Amino acid sequence: MSDRGIGMTADTVLNYFLKAGASFRRSDAWRRQHELEPGKSRLNRSGRFGIGVLAAFLIGDEISVATRHVSAPADGVCFEASLESAEIELRRCSRPVGTTIRVRIRNEEVWKKLAPGDQYSDPTKSWDWFCLSRPKVQRVVIRSGKKSELPQRFTFSAAGGELEPPWRRIALPDYNDVQWRYSDSGAALICNGILVKELEGYYDRDKLAELTNWAGRGLSCPQLSVFDPDGRLPLTLQRTSLSENRFPFHDKLLQDVLRDLIAWVLVNAPVGHIFDKPAPYAAIYPGLRQDDYARQKWRMFASTRNGTVLAERSLLTRLNHKNLLIVPSVSKQLAWPGPDRVPDLVLPLAIQDGAQERKDWFRLSVGAFVGYLLFGPLQGLRTRGRRILVSKEFLRELRKPRIIASHTWRNIQEEWGTDKWTLLKVGQGESGFDFTQAAKSGSDFDCVAEWYLNQQTADQMSAVGQAWEEYAGGATIIPYDMEERRRVFKDAFERLAPYIEAWEVIAKKNIKPLKS
Repeated sequence: MSDRGIGMTADTVLNYFLKAGASFRRSDAWRRQHELEPGKSRLNRSGRFGIGVLAAFLIGDEISVATRHVSAPADGVCFEASLESAEIELRRCSRPVGTTIRVRIRNEEVWKKLAPGDQYSDPTKSWDWFCLSRPKVQRVVIRSGKKSELPQRFTFSAAGGELEPPWRRIALPDYNDVQWRYSDSGAALICNGILVKELEGYYDRDKLAELTNWAGRGLSCPQLSVFDPDGRLPLTLQRTSLSENRFPFHDKLLQDVLRDLIAWVLVNAPVGHIFDKPAPYAAIYPGLRQDDYARQKWRMFASTRNGTVLAERSLLTRLNHKNLLIVPSVSKQLAWPGPDRVPDLVLPLAIQDGAQERKDWFRLSVGAFVGYLLFGPLQGLRTRGRRILVSKEFLRELRKPRIIASHTWRNIQEEWGTDKWTLLKVGQGESGFDFTQAAKSGSDFDCVAEWYLNQQTADQMSAVGQAWEEYAGGATIIPYDMEERRRVFKDAFERLAPYIEAWEVIAKKNIKPLKS
């Protein structure tokens, strides 16, 4: 490894690099050279634990070091050492400013992990720990005298550099820069350009979700690139994760993610009713925890006659609509009910063809108990009655023993039927949807329900609902027409202009937002 940094003096090598536990970054000499003011470094600090030369002996038993400090007039110092060395001799050497470290690796297993061949793993990942475009880090593997340079997988912006959407930046007094975005692959956490953690499964999935539980659907932790000159980010000794459960800037990050979410909603909310043909784009904010989204069966938006609504229960109940039509999927074909029979409120679900989730959907439709928050904002709504149009084939399946509890069937009436469909009724309510037309349409759904809502009690808003309230004010319905949307949410478009412009750039380039 070689760099063109400021190098080390002989005193630094003797008293810090070769002495375990002596951190030069915490010394008075460091402060005199590199601090602008007490506690404020002019450089990004990467090392911070005082390990020094011991780090090299983790991978090999011999080390060769040559270094020249920027203040040295001509010569530098160099030495060789091993784990068995009783004495270490520092010698003068001629070299440019900077430091070169070579470690001899004799252990075959260590070599396999550091520079694997094709028979072990992808060689492009070997030693792939640096993530910035500048300075340049070269990784060279030499086999049988032939050199091959390994490519750098991740290339991120430097501190204060220009960011391409969907990258965001938050300004914090204790850090030079904190950049974040949602990504479906790559690095999860970078500190001073050095890879700390790769995305594996759902990295730190609860760091944001704990405060954004949106009917059971939380926000995942975004990809972060942190520039930390003063060593404030709490990393473990191995530098593979955080040593604490939350980022020091957790609340600031959450606020910025919520601003980004609201801006995304204003740009990507549907521009038509779900009954429109073709159905409007059913977008998903990339920060939604994908395991939640796959498990839960509700969509981000509901449709009204005049616009769409963010499917947050406190926002839905604030509409005070009397009828709610719930359709199994935006991909299922429903007959348009006609301009005079459009339901007050329609919420599409994400019911696939799985037998269990179709049965769970029917249980919810008739008011039976369903598992934890599978249907998000629907669970807990107070109703006085329901109607359910179900295919006879599906109904025969549901009536088999031990599928639906017998006491549930006692509350269900058959209102009418055809050769293919049966309309079921629970409680009371005047229908706002033309079930007769739907039954004649030859639709490929097998269960659609209309709920008749009672006056709802005010729910405590989630963090998402609170953010919507802050930026959208009293407006709940998002107009389908974009010009009207900009007029209704004029203040939000102005306050969130940088976020909105970034999502508009992505939309114009037809770039699909990355998922976490």
